[in-house]
Amino acid sequence: MPSESIISKTMLGEKKKHILGCLCLLLILSMVLLMVDYFLCKLCISTRINTQSVYSVTNHIESGFKHFVSRPIKHNISTTFDISGLGNLMFQYASLIGIAHSSHMRPVIPMDCKLNGIFQLPVTSWNSTRPGLDWGKVLEPRASAFDKVIAKLYIDDNVEVVGYLQSWKYFENVNDEIRKHFTFNEEIIREAEEFINKTIKEVHENRRTINKRFAMKKHHSQRSKLSVTLHGCKDRDKSHPMRFTIKSIADISVPFTSVCGFRFIRNPLDLEVDIIKNHYNHIDCYRLGKLLDCYPSNKTTEGRTANDMRVMSGPIMIGVHIRRGDMVTNQKHVDYGYTVADQQYLEIAVKYYENIFEQQDLVFIVCSDDIKWAKQHFNFTSHHVVFSENRTDVLDLAILSKCDHTIMTTGTFGWWASWLAGGQVVYYSNYPRKYSRLERSFSKDKTDYFPPEWIGMPTNKEGRL
Repeated sequence: MPSESIISKTMLGEKKKHILGCLCLLLILSMVLLMVDYFLCKLCISTRINTQSVYSVTNHIESGFKHFVSRPIKHNISTTFDISGLGNLMFQYASLIGIAHSSHMRPVIPMDCKLNGIFQLPVTSWNSTRPGLDWGKVLEPRASAFDKVIAKLYIDDNVEVVGYLQSWKYFENVNDEIRKHFTFNEEIIREAEEFINKTIKEVHENRRTINKRFAMKKHHSQRSKLSVTLHGCKDRDKSHPMRFTIKSIADISVPFTSVCGFRFIRNPLDLEVDIIKNHYNHIDCYRLGKLLDCYPSNKTTEGRTANDMRVMSGPIMIGVHIRRGDMVTNQKHVDYGYTVADQQYLEIAVKYYENIFEQQDLVFIVCSDDIKWAKQHFNFTSHHVVFSENRTDVLDLAILSKCDHTIMTTGTFGWWASWLAGGQVVYYSNYPRKYSRLERSFSKDKTDYFPPEWIGMPTNKEGRL
């Protein structure tokens, strides 16, 4: 009996060991399967490609990466720069830089890329083969939606990301870097600045004409002194009785009137105010820079008369990009879900800026791939409107990037014009068409494509928001 009990206990112990071994094996297999599934999702590796080309590499970025991470950068990352459209290429480039930064990889771009001839890209010539047999390929799931897997790759190999990569979230970690990269070449900058300066000069001339007409009509006989109140201005230069120091523009109060949207001081100027600009929060109120654009009237001797002086913020430049082209003429694009903004939307967008800048001059700079349509339909505002005609898309982008705020319709070109300009952005929210194939490439709320601070405005039959 004792021998039988010992045998049974031995068998029981062996069974327990067997069961434990099976459980451990199952656990290990489960972990392996989970890891395989994880890495398959990460890699999305499919077939390789064999084409070759000369490439460039952003060497300065590599040194920047090494500053943040201890491990060296071993592998390259690139994307397919073979799609058309300046805006599309800019999305690919910006997203590539952002993904490379997050993944600790070296971004690689082709030397013959169109962007190299437009921007001052900080790249160094580097001879290499384009992704070949030893490069992996990662496929983008949706063109205008952010993908966390692609945003930060865990791949110990060279890789090519295939897709449009049209989401600001891919490069939000390197926004400042991208703005430096997208600095236009000097010749483009010069031409864009000439256009902007010419436009501002026209606005100033128009303003002087209106100011003069108003003064002659309404105030030719009025010669009272301008009432200027300086609040809390104790620092006064005795050698110059009309010199004060103030600390904010709120310290000056002047009576003014409004005519046809223009602001004028009611009475002629008889007091010259010169503010000593000796601190960052002191304002030069005689010149006033961009804060106040002052046009002093004709100054005479004691008891002089003067025309009215216009007091206002400098003209606010609103860039307007109207995208039409193949989104209208190509039926396949229409069926796919592309839409274009109509005049109703433009009127709503313009009204928005007129409301928030009610007492200031607005200048609308209109660029379009259908300038004839733009001229026919952007004719409803009393503010100054300038159309950019017979210029390249590159120069139009540079001009729009120098504006203060933007009205965009649809398309990646207008998107980048808005992003480069900064300021407020109004976009056409009826893009893409609902329930279309194109809409499926966007995230549900479209905030992967449109930054949340941008203002979407739709239109409807009643013409209201």
